[in-house]
Amino acid sequence: MTNSTAPVGYLRQLRFYLGKPPNIKAYIGWISAKRAGYLLLRQESTSCFITEAVDERFRKAGVATGLVRFAQECCADLTAEILLTNSASIKLHQSAGFQFSGDDGRIAIYRFKRQG
Repeated sequence: MTNSTAPVGYLRQLRFYLGKPPNIKAYIGWISAKRAGYLLLRQESTSCFITEAVDERFRKAGVATGLVRFAQECCADLTAEILLTNSASIKLHQSAGFQFSGDDGRIAIYRFKRQG
């Protein structure tokens, strides 16, 4: 959905949320009544694509881990497309059980399939 690392203002976020396609679900992660991050799940025919981001002020507080775990409860088959330079996101997904399935030289693909 996005591999942009540029800051996104609240107005742009609101416009996206109000105009989002029906196959995208958006969730907000909160810490002490403050928006700490978000999770987007885009349902496609065979998989759910996951995108998550956490505000710099809340990194290393478990927000991203919580968002990924929530996504794993929502979708049995997840796909994450991650910039190869984003080592923090790669480590996060690997620790959550995602398996590397290839890359195009710029973006790595990680997949998770829930057992059962």
